[in-house]
Amino acid sequence: MNIVPSKKLIDKLLCMEVDDNDFHQATLNMMYQEWQTNYIGYTYKEILDWFEDTYDSFAKFAVLIGKYNQQVCNGGHIQYFDNGYANGDGGCFYKHSSSIPLHNELIKLFEKTELKEDELSLKVLKILKKFEIEEEDDEILNYDYLRALDNQYYELCDEFMELINDYIKQKIIGESKC
Repeated sequence: MNIVPSKKLIDKLLCMEVDDNDFHQATLNMMYQEWQTNYIGYTYKEILDWFEDTYDSFAKFAVLIGKYNQQVCNGGHIQYFDNGYANGDGGCFYKHSSSIPLHNELIKLFEKTELKEDELSLKVLKILKKFEIEEEDDEILNYDYLRALDNQYYELCDEFMELINDYIKQKIIGESKC
């Protein structure tokens, strides 16, 4: 069964001023605004769980894939891990689990979208599934492997983010009953 945006998420996004119909960025902004305004003490995982409970799994997927892209494009998979986005607890000064639970949730949600039927998306999904952290005494051991994975993603990321933006826009506007 595919995940789709809830009426609550659609209504919220359609009532907002959304630049260039970028509903993906608007969804990221919506969560961040709530986090910084009303839930400042929450971890990334806690705010994502709240966001999913308030809106839906589609909204959570939009945030997870957006933060993955932002972190990897800014500093690679190591930054994505070190800043806690793959794990969900704390930020760059915390110890993170190499079991990467939020990253694994991203993969599960991705597989529940219609994106799994698209060739470009399947290439990105393959990269997501290859991501793993090998560490010992807080030192990442598979640095070269992760850098190679970064480069694989960099070749696809711009086109993939356009696809994600179009997909989310289509799901929001296409599912609206206005």
